[in-house]
Amino acid sequence: MIAEWRVADIAEILRGCPLTLFQRNGGGFRAVLRRGYVGQFEYAFLAEQPDLWAGALATGSVRVPGIQGSREGWQVWVVVDPPGEADRLLVIELPPAVDPGFFLGGILAASRQEGSALIPTWMAGYVAELSAMPSPTLLVAEAGSGQAEIIAEMLRRRFGSEVQAEYFHPGRLSAAVQMREIFGDAAGARLGGEGSGVPLLSRDLDVIVLQDVADLDLAVQRRLVDLFVSRANRAHWVLATTRDLALLVKAGLFSSALADLLGRAKLVLPPLRRIRDKIQPECDRLLDELKTRYSRHIDLGRPARRAIDEYDWPGNWDELRKTLESAFLTCVRGEIAPEDLRLGQWFEPDTDDLNLRRRSRDLEKQILLKAYALHSGNQVQMARALGISRGSLQYKMAKYGLQ
Repeated sequence: MIAEWRVADIAEILRGCPLTLFQRNGGGFRAVLRRGYVGQFEYAFLAEQPDLWAGALATGSVRVPGIQGSREGWQVWVVVDPPGEADRLLVIELPPAVDPGFFLGGILAASRQEGSALIPTWMAGYVAELSAMPSPTLLVAEAGSGQAEIIAEMLRRRFGSEVQAEYFHPGRLSAAVQMREIFGDAAGARLGGEGSGVPLLSRDLDVIVLQDVADLDLAVQRRLVDLFVSRANRAHWVLATTRDLALLVKAGLFSSALADLLGRAKLVLPPLRRIRDKIQPECDRLLDELKTRYSRHIDLGRPARRAIDEYDWPGNWDELRKTLESAFLTCVRGEIAPEDLRLGQWFEPDTDDLNLRRRSRDLEKQILLKAYALHSGNQVQMARALGISRGSLQYKMAKYGLQ
């Protein structure tokens, strides 16, 4: 595995290199990240001249002749991951001064960090830190800070794509149900689905993720302390929370023994307002991803950037992502203005995953935004595509401030 400092160095160099990252899609490849070219520049040789790059399948990388649109003197390389299968394919141009022998080994690792729509730009270091921590690990973050995303990336990086992982959210489950689901103390099954009725400890799992650990009953917490101390389970445990466990311990709502044990391997993700220097680079990354996904070329104007810098972001990265996507999809100009951002509209303080009303609102907003982008704001066409009346459409758009 490539050392993290090398990946970071490579990622820095990649920021100045034209590249297109493809993901396998059926019998071909779909572009998931494109940077450094104007419009919809395509590498036609991928389909028309496969013999030029077929050697990369066996070796992992191959240099190809200069292509239309490439910079004079730059080296064009095709890199595949993994060799022999090519689930991901990267075409990148490297400057003449770059030694490809040093960098090609880490290009895909660095491009994963840039190419993933799920991982913020500042998260690579935290993923590496989390990946190196022993079990059990505690991950603390405010709602919307990317907690779920960093766990998913850690699992992929540390255990591979075939990882056997199970996520368990205690939520509002009773103590008896929590005991049953984790330890198998009582007969019966949850609401159905694969693995129903089989407790977590009886499954052959690589990783068990508990979200949010503060929702665990005290009796369950004491059982977990015994389990972790005895090391009776081989799985790697990740326990996540959005709350201050020290305060809960003082209030008698959380086990001090479990809090002390989890404190030995604890990672705290900073909220967005504390890493303001990372906000603008993340906006650029998200815009690049949106341009590729929707084939629209919308930029972020200076006044909008100032508004973003001055906003406090109580919903953290999740709010930033949703705010930028809504502005991108509804912007009728070539540049996003402050009024397009609708700052504050995308913050949802309720973090209950089972809140049907909130989840329904989120889904309805996203469908309206996509219909707006697809039909350029034409309400007649939008209403017809959505299967509702124009009056209902206008009501829903006003409800979410999307007029």
